[in-house]
Amino acid sequence: MHGLKRTLVIAALSCGLQFAASAAQACMVNSNGISNYELVEGAHAIVVATAVSEVENDRGVNFDVAQVIKGRSPKRITNVFAVFGDTKPSDPANIASSHPDSNCTRQVFAPGGRYVLFLGKNGLGELGVLTEPWARVAEDYAGEDSLWVQVIQTYLSVQARHRGMAGLRAMEDLRAKLLAGPETPISTALADDIASHLEIASPYKPTPYLMSAYRKAAALDPTSGKSRRLLDHLTTGGHRAARPIFEELLRQPSLDGERLGYVIAFFAKNGPYRRAYRVIEERAPAVLAKADKEEASALIGPIHNFQLGQGPVERWRTDPYVRARWPKMATALRAQIDEIMQNGYFEEAVAEYQQRTALKGGAAVP
Repeated sequence: MHGLKRTLVIAALSCGLQFAASAAQACMVNSNGISNYELVEGAHAIVVATAVSEVENDRGVNFDVAQVIKGRSPKRITNVFAVFGDTKPSDPANIASSHPDSNCTRQVFAPGGRYVLFLGKNGLGELGVLTEPWARVAEDYAGEDSLWVQVIQTYLSVQARHRGMAGLRAMEDLRAKLLAGPETPISTALADDIASHLEIASPYKPTPYLMSAYRKAAALDPTSGKSRRLLDHLTTGGHRAARPIFEELLRQPSLDGERLGYVIAFFAKNGPYRRAYRVIEERAPAVLAKADKEEASALIGPIHNFQLGQGPVERWRTDPYVRARWPKMATALRAQIDEIMQNGYFEEAVAEYQQRTALKGGAAVP
């Protein structure tokens, strides 16, 4: 099973749900339909905290933690996106959606208000309130016996005993028991919430679940929106075991730019690096030769991000084989893209190729 842990600009599930570096960054992220069950599973910590003060000379609200529901937390959490203002409390009977003030992520809180906060880590390992779009990351606390807290505790209990596909089966069994038992507001809301979780094919589902869903969708139409979304989920999350799907795609004689982009992104993330690079050399030029602007963008975006990497040095510079070949390849791809659309891709690599060419009097060298 993959870990339900991802960055928020959303990169890798195995790294933990994170909070974004800016409010704009958080709200630009496309929502992947995270369920409440997955939100509980992915949070590093869940706390009950009181909004006590605004940050001096800056934006943000300080929260003092009164109770830890999951994980570990410092005594004070600062939500750098938050402000004090007029806001109505969350509807304690509604767990199907986030607070109505949550324009992407909730930012307005009442002084002295108590809230259930879901926490994640940023790139420095610091805890902050999650910025998962339109998720229930900062709802008003309505007491230990409130519906939301009971749902959280129920999910934590299941997750302590079951993971992956076993967790899905446990949720199916729990829902069946709820529907067979006495009907109460809590049982009805919980059964509905479980049904929503079981129906959502998000990046946080177990790898076997997503692989099966993709194969079913691809059997009907491999280029459908549903098939593409599932490929995106398998690429986004920590789904290393999905490699057979991408190997099969690679064996197809022709792939459109978007699906080839998913293949490159998968191998770039899960390795080996040179394999991903060879796919670029062997397949990308032919696809770009026939691509329109939309298809070219879908392919070049993953290649650009893959070659940049996330370190202080561009990733292509870290491998001797790739460093020797990529500047020339990047220059050729750049020329193809220029015929389709304006672009600023691969500038560093193109500049290096030009420098190599100049040093040899017009004959480029590795």
